[in-house]
Amino acid sequence: YVFVGEHIALIDFVKCLQKRKLLDSGEYVVISVDDEIYDPNRRIKIIQRDYLDPFLSETWGNISDYMGFRSVLKLTPSHPLNPRYKNVCEQIKASSAMPPFCVPYHRKIFDSISVPIQAAYLYDAVMIYARALTEVFENNEDPRNGTAILQKILNRSYHSIQGYDVFIDGNGDAEGNFTVVALLDDQEMNTTLRMSMQPVGYFQYTSNGSSHLLDLPEFKYLDMSRPIQWVGGKLPSAEPECGFHGEKCIYKIDWKVISILSSIFLILAIIALFALKHYRYEQKLACLLWKIDMREVTIIPTQTSETTASNRSMIQVCRHSVFQAPTGSIAEIAETSPKRAYTKIGLYKSNIVAIKKLHKKSLDLTRSIRMELKQ
Repeated sequence: YVFVGEHIALIDFVKCLQKRKLLDSGEYVVISVDDEIYDPNRRIKIIQRDYLDPFLSETWGNISDYMGFRSVLKLTPSHPLNPRYKNVCEQIKASSAMPPFCVPYHRKIFDSISVPIQAAYLYDAVMIYARALTEVFENNEDPRNGTAILQKILNRSYHSIQGYDVFIDGNGDAEGNFTVVALLDDQEMNTTLRMSMQPVGYFQYTSNGSSHLLDLPEFKYLDMSRPIQWVGGKLPSAEPECGFHGEKCIYKIDWKVISILSSIFLILAIIALFALKHYRYEQKLACLLWKIDMREVTIIPTQTSETTASNRSMIQVCRHSVFQAPTGSIAEIAETSPKRAYTKIGLYKSNIVAIKKLHKKSLDLTRSIRMELKQ
């Protein structure tokens, strides 16, 4: 989250995120943009609101509330390096009560308020214009020529009232002096939580004088041994891998890849089909029951030399009834020439079967024999 607002509102926002358990895992971070100059003397009072908290019924300011600021990075104007800046601020407050400003003076209010950073910017702007105008006069140029004055300002550095050297590029943009403040370990703290809000880094342009609008300053640590203490020990992602709305995971259809995959799938399907067919065929061969009960087989007798004339006609009738459905009387069937069987035959479940005796102790049914019998 990027938070732009007053510090008192930031405290309520962080508290709301804590109640929703969004700051526990380190997936979220709050970047607060504050125009108030960082004050090292208030590093331990970062979440205290002396003028508001005493009037609230809910408690605020325990260790868990402080720990919520581990996910907060404050981007604030750097603390002035000029030792006289505090005196300049007191002069500005005193001048505001005089004409032509005439701000109503109240001692208690004036002691508690701070001079906004815009006052320092206004002071620098006046000094930059005065320096450029002085150079124009020294060169005997027309002071009404705005272009000539602007050439004395661009691509040059100036010394700010805050104690910094600031560079103005060819576009008229001044290099800002901002500090990143985060919650770090502080051994000087005498409380249970030995942590406080401290500066961790700043921003610096890699090449001064660049006129490219897309150039961004580089973040650098003030002390590499004291980096930002990220929750979970790692830098949170700026956005999900597929984007907030899945827009980065939309892939275009590659018909070449699809055709190759389809061909491979078709070949695999054909191989699987033949493998399944072969497996089922082998299962049928393996599951066939070859052993039957001979009591279920009716042996059909054949003609021999010992067969009498009285029962020969009955034998022919029986054999004829097997090969041909009878349409007349037994006498008529007996007179016809019966069909001959060249091996012993029988009936098994209304089917004609050939019977052959094998004089072996054991019989091995090979795969070729099973295939032949199945046909």
